[in-house]
Amino acid sequence: MDGLRGRAEECAALDALVVAIRGGESRSLVLRGEAGIGKTALLDHLVASATDVSLARATGVESKMELAFASLHQLCAPMLDRLPRLPLPQRQALEIVFGRSAGAAPDRFLVGLGVLSLFSEMADQARHPVAPGAAERDAELGVRPDPGLSGTHLVNRRPTGAPMTPSTREPELLGQTVVVIGGSAGIGLETARRALGEGAEVVLTGRNQARLDQAADELDVQRTAAFDATDPAAVEAFFAELQSPIDHVMVTAGAPHYGPPLEMSREEAQRGLTEHLLLTLTIARVAVGKVRPLGSLVFMGGTGARRPRVGLAIASTATVAQNTLIANLALEVAPIRVNLIAAGFVDTPLSAAILGDDLDRRRDELRSMLPIGRVVGPADVAALAVHLMINTALTGATYDIDGGQQLVS
Repeated sequence: MDGLRGRAEECAALDALVVAIRGGESRSLVLRGEAGIGKTALLDHLVASATDVSLARATGVESKMELAFASLHQLCAPMLDRLPRLPLPQRQALEIVFGRSAGAAPDRFLVGLGVLSLFSEMADQARHPVAPGAAERDAELGVRPDPGLSGTHLVNRRPTGAPMTPSTREPELLGQTVVVIGGSAGIGLETARRALGEGAEVVLTGRNQARLDQAADELDVQRTAAFDATDPAAVEAFFAELQSPIDHVMVTAGAPHYGPPLEMSREEAQRGLTEHLLLTLTIARVAVGKVRPLGSLVFMGGTGARRPRVGLAIASTATVAQNTLIANLALEVAPIRVNLIAAGFVDTPLSAAILGDDLDRRRDELRSMLPIGRVVGPADVAALAVHLMINTALTGATYDIDGGQQLVS
C-alpha cells in the first residue's frame, strides 16, 4: 500500500467490497472527501485489487455539471456496442442521451434502467461481476464528518445479499396493452411513457389528431385514435374497433365544472353533474369483453372540490358521486379492477393554461406549503397509475395524490 499510509481502514473497506462482489453480492459504496485528501489514490487501490472484476469508471468534473449526462458518456462509451440488445424504450432513451438519434429529452427512469441493462449485458458477456460506481467528483459534496475514517467518508447503502437485479427484471407490463384516453399531454402522456417503460404496448387517444401525432412521435407509439371521449357513441365505436383484448384503460379525459350553480343554465348544470359520471359508466360498460380478467380501469378525479365552497356545488356533488360509483363498478365488472386517482394541483400544461401569469406564484406557494416541499408533477401521477395497473390486489378504491395538500389547506 505504498503512498497510502494511514489509510488502512479505508483500504480494508474497499477490499471487503471487492470480496463481496466476487462472491456475487450486490454492493454500492460512495467515497467522499475534500479535494486533495487522497480519493484518487484510494480508487487506484480499488482498481489494483480488482483485476479479476470488470470495471466501469468515469470522472465527473464540476465544470461539466451543466452538461446533461456528461458522466454517463464516459461511463458507458465502452458499452455502446451492446445498445441493440436492450429493450426498445431503453435503447431509444440512451440513443438520444448519447447523441446517436434526435428526440425530446428522455424519461430519467428509462435512462437509468438502460444504464443498468448495459451493466448487465457487460457482466453477462465478460462472465464477471461489474463494479459500477468507481467515480470521483473533484468537489466537496456535503461530507458528514466521521473521525474514525480520517476525513474520508465511506458509505454503503445497498443491502448485502442477492446480486443487483433491477436491470434484469422482467418489465411488469410486458405483453400487455394499455389504452390511454386523453394521452396527448400531461398526466396521460406521462402514463403512456411509464407504461412503455414497463414493456406495454400503448394506444393513445385524444381529441386533437395533430397533438396525438406529436405525442406518438415522441414516444414511438404506433396506435392512436382521435375522438371526443365525452361522446358515448364515439367511445363505443373506438372500443368496438379494437381487434384484440386489452389489459388496462387509463382515463384522464373530462374535468369538473366550476362556477356558481344558480348562475348556470339547466343544460350546463346537467352537463357538470353527469358528463364525467357518464364517461366512467360508458368506459366500464364497453370494457366488459374487451379488458382481460384482472386488468384495470383507472380514472382521474380530484381532491379540490371535497370541501364546500362558493362555486363548487356542482363539482363537489360530482366528486362525491365519482368515489361511490368507482367502488360499485369494481363489484359490477369484476374480475376487471376499477380504481380512481384523486389528484390535487398537478403541474401540467392544462394547469399552465388555466393559471397563465399566476402559475409561478402558485408553484412557489405550493413549494413552501406542501409537506413534500415540491409541486406534484405528471410523472408522479403516472407512477401511481401504472402501479394500480400492476398490482392486481387493488380495486374499488380512491387514491389521493396531492403532496399532502389536504393536510395543510
